[in-house]
Amino acid sequence: MFSLLDSNFNIIPASTTAIAQSSLEGYNSQTFTAATNGINTIYFLLGNRIITYNTATLGTAIVSATITPPTGSSIGLSYISLEFKQGNTLYAIMEDAGVSNSKIVELNVSNPLIVTKTDILTLGFEVNPEFYSSVYDDCNKVFYVSTLQGITGYPNGQISKIDLSGTPTLVSTTLTTFVELGLTLKD
Repeated sequence: MFSLLDSNFNIIPASTTAIAQSSLEGYNSQTFTAATNGINTIYFLLGNRIITYNTATLGTAIVSATITPPTGSSIGLSYISLEFKQGNTLYAIMEDAGVSNSKIVELNVSNPLIVTKTDILTLGFEVNPEFYSSVYDDCNKVFYVSTLQGITGYPNGQISKIDLSGTPTLVSTTLTTFVELGLTLKD
């Protein structure tokens, strides 16, 4: 088990790489998310940085430079919902607080010091960073995200299905009575 346990974001048990919270633009506790390649690497997403940690070597974590935000983005921009795609590629959601333009983005971590971002699909709604859940089905290339229907929609939610197998497409959005949290895949 590994975690970012202390207030300096040291990775426990072995890393001594401290990350000043003041350097994490767009970070607050509810935007913290992580993913793994299922073998030996854990990726932590904190605001605008990816922290890559190899569990096989138990060495120092690699902290990326800031992920470049889009031109004209607001101070509320953050990256949330990290999902492992394959190889050196992760998916995340870029959300801009109070704006209905959340996007699915692809993060290339081939060079863990300089993570590059590619926009995949604008969702047309805001994914609320405090009330959301996501999961990526690599077999079917489908990304699911649940969130509030809108800022004033609490407790009503929605689950959206996004097909990423070819041209990225928002397939469907199902309204729910409550926000569905903790999405996972069933075999």
